[in-house]
Amino acid sequence: MDQIEGVFNGSFELVENIKVSPLSRAYTFSDSIYEVVPFFNSKAIAFDMHIKRLLRLSLIHISEPTRQAEIS
Repeated sequence: MDQIEGVFNGSFELVENIKVSPLSRAYTFSDSIYEVVPFFNSKAIAFDMHIKRLLRLSLIHISEPTRQAEIS
C-alpha cells in the first residue's frame, strides 16, 4: 500500500500516524476548508483570488505562501 501523507498542525505526516482528538473543534463541529487551486502549465490559475477569498474568512490565518511567486 502506498504511504499517503497529509498536513496536520502545519507539518506533513503519514495519515496512519495522524491522530485527532474527539474534542477537537474541527472534529466536533466539522470546521474545515476545502480549497482547490487549479494549475495549467505549472502555474496556478487565479491564485490571488483564492488567497483573498480565504483571508476574508475570519478564522483563517495564512502566513505562507501568500503569493503565487512563492510557490512557483
